[in-house]
Amino acid sequence: PCNARKNQSKASQLKMQINGYITNVAEAGDIKALLATIQACLGDMNDINLATAMHRVGKLSTRKEAKNVDCVTTEPAFEQLYKIVSSRILNHPWRACNGGSKSTNQSGMQVQNMSVIAWACSIMKIRDEQLFAAISEVAAPRISDFQPFEMSQL
Repeated sequence: PCNARKNQSKASQLKMQINGYITNVAEAGDIKALLATIQACLGDMNDINLATAMHRVGKLSTRKEAKNVDCVTTEPAFEQLYKIVSSRILNHPWRACNGGSKSTNQSGMQVQNMSVIAWACSIMKIRDEQLFAAISEVAAPRISDFQPFEMSQL
């Protein structure tokens, strides 16, 4: 049990470090460096890291220096990020097609992270009806879990 807690603590620290890396690189304003950081960390990211990555890419992709949102969304690192994010949402255990229900207590991406991802997709003009339908399916029954600012992102 002690080793399990120690490993869990190390994993948790890594996830916090990843968020720090993503945030620091994004604050420097270099979209290419951000995408490279995301690609390097992608295999170790949890749902919070994924939502942070989407948020930061969305924010930077609308800056003049990014040239064009399409250039960002066609980058291999972004395509990999988006594929993982989409898969986590489409395969969410609370979705009816995956055997879930409104009262399911199974783990899965938190709806607050989905609101951040929905915002990022909208700012980057990503139109993915299947993804947004899945977010709606999971988020709507849990609307009371949202803070007002999270609601505004949906």
